[in-house]
Amino acid sequence: MIRTALIDALIAEATVSALVDDRVYPIKPPRDAAYPQLIVMNDGGGREADMDGPDCVRHPQIRIDCRAYIPDEADALATAVEAYLDGFSGTIGDYAVQGIHLIDDPDEYQPTLDADEKDVYWVSLVFTVWYGSAS
Repeated sequence: MIRTALIDALIAEATVSALVDDRVYPIKPPRDAAYPQLIVMNDGGGREADMDGPDCVRHPQIRIDCRAYIPDEADALATAVEAYLDGFSGTIGDYAVQGIHLIDDPDEYQPTLDADEKDVYWVSLVFTVWYGSAS
């Protein structure tokens, strides 16, 4: 899946990995995962088709939540991810990426109800990823 290829690419990207190490997770982080972290998920999207049937080009919306305990850390992480992915074209894993484009970037906040836990801040980056098979 393109999500897995994007996770591998984000871990390999020096600026991003300097901020999160390998804490880039699909859909949901492990229960006791450290912060800051990235959560990558498919947020919908589609495939191209014409009267001859489906095309090989897909364009899902991929959401990447840049999470941290401090708002400035979440912002710095979002800035690094955006700088790497927005406008990207080339190969990621086994996929030929025609273009990745940022379409939304709302801020989020999750207050804790437990005095022993910290509040979590994040920026949700939503990208449209246009891709096909590299082979």
